[in-house]
Amino acid sequence: MKIQDQQHQAPDGDRTYVKADAIAQFYNTDVSTVFKWAKTGRIPSEKIEGIRRFHLPSVRQKLEGLYRISEDDIELGIFC
Repeated sequence: MKIQDQQHQAPDGDRTYVKADAIAQFYNTDVSTVFKWAKTGRIPSEKIEGIRRFHLPSVRQKLEGLYRISEDDIELGIFC
């Protein structure tokens, strides 16, 4: 399934919010890792209609653009 097929519309009309499984698939990792990233603040997330969602452009910016690798990242398996 393509990530575009898994997008959901947020109350503000933005359709780039996705569930954790879409982020996991996009980065070839486990869903549990995505939730660890969110819990530790590595990636931004919001609850929309009671479900944890991820704003894909913000996640990509955080992980691919402005993100600096730390020892914590290595321990969590983010960059191995």
